[in-house]
Amino acid sequence: MEELIDPADQMLQPSSGFTTFPSLQHLGIFNMRSLLSLSTSPIDFPVLSNLYLYDCPKLKKLPFKSSITKNKFDFVGIDKELWESLEWEDTTIQSHLTKFRVT
Repeated sequence: MEELIDPADQMLQPSSGFTTFPSLQHLGIFNMRSLLSLSTSPIDFPVLSNLYLYDCPKLKKLPFKSSITKNKFDFVGIDKELWESLEWEDTTIQSHLTKFRVT
C-alpha cells in the first residue's frame, strides 16, 4: 500500500475542503514498509492526542493541516530513523510534535 487515505474517497469538510477525522484521538501505523504517504492532501485531526509511527521507512511527509499545532498531545512516538527522514513543509508542525515526542 502506497497511500493510506485517498482524499477522493473521504468525506470532505464543506467549509475547508480538507479531509477531516473529527473524533480520532489515537493514530497508530506500524510495519507498513511500502507506505509512501498518508494522503496527498492535508488532513485535519482536531482532537488527535496520540500518534505512533513505527517501521514505515518510505514515509516522507505527514500531511497534517496546520491547525494540528493546537492539539495537546499525550504521546508522539515516531521511530528515530523515520523522524530524521521526514520532510516538513511547515516546520511549526515539526516543532509542535517535538514537544510531545517520546524517544
